[in-house]
Amino acid sequence: MPTIHKFLFAICLSVIPVSATQASVDALTIEGNEASASIHLPGGIGAEVAIRFESAVGLSADSLGLSVQLIDPLSPALLAALPGGTQVSVPSAFPVLVTIAAPADGGLAFEGLVEIELYTRNLHYSSDSRLRLFSSSNGQPFRDVTDAVSGGSYRVRGTSGQWSDFLILDDDTPVQDLVQNNFTRLNELLSAHSASIAPAVANELDLLVASAYAFWQTGDPGAAIEQIRLFGAAVRAAADADQLPDVWRSARDLDNVAGMLRADARVLRFSLGLALTGTP
Repeated sequence: MPTIHKFLFAICLSVIPVSATQASVDALTIEGNEASASIHLPGGIGAEVAIRFESAVGLSADSLGLSVQLIDPLSPALLAALPGGTQVSVPSAFPVLVTIAAPADGGLAFEGLVEIELYTRNLHYSSDSRLRLFSSSNGQPFRDVTDAVSGGSYRVRGTSGQWSDFLILDDDTPVQDLVQNNFTRLNELLSAHSASIAPAVANELDLLVASAYAFWQTGDPGAAIEQIRLFGAAVRAAADADQLPDVWRSARDLDNVAGMLRADARVLRFSLGLALTGTP
């Protein structure tokens, strides 16, 4: 069983049965480094999906592996995969799992970041909305990957350096905790992949994160945001200089370290921005 499907197998009993004619991915189009599609599910549930690569090779409808399913928001197996206990829940108006499972032999590869954007009229944006985009990669628990939200009804964008299952979730976690969790996540990712990063680059990145955290601890989220912006720029420059890996391919034999680091940095910047604007 491909790794990408481990989570789906674990919650197969929580997927609401929907026939192929009821659940559909329509008008999937590829233009350059972007894929877009409309999704339709029973009960008037739908969304527009956009997937944007910085640089992709072999991008096609078949190589992308995009699918959707309705899920049971109260499934014990699903709830066990969500972080934060009772602070995180599936909105009843949009119980939709979006999966991007590129076939191993599909020939898709990309460098750097991928942006995933969902727009749905089933949810509504407000300035105090806690709706966020979460993802689960390789059967791991879901985690917040949001780096932008806006209105129109509800539009959310997340970033990734690898493929995932995606859910829009309602997250009541206090912003202070979100920021702390995101700093921890970025530090853990740096530590886990330190052996694949040029030593001087790894040291620079560690210092930038430490500086950002120090500003956060002293009550200056704006300065922390600037340090994380510099972190993202440093990762991209190092990737361009071949000082850390930045390629993912469908064989799943490479770690897109640069993409993952930049994605986590953007999520951290988003949560710091919430703190800067005084969101509870």
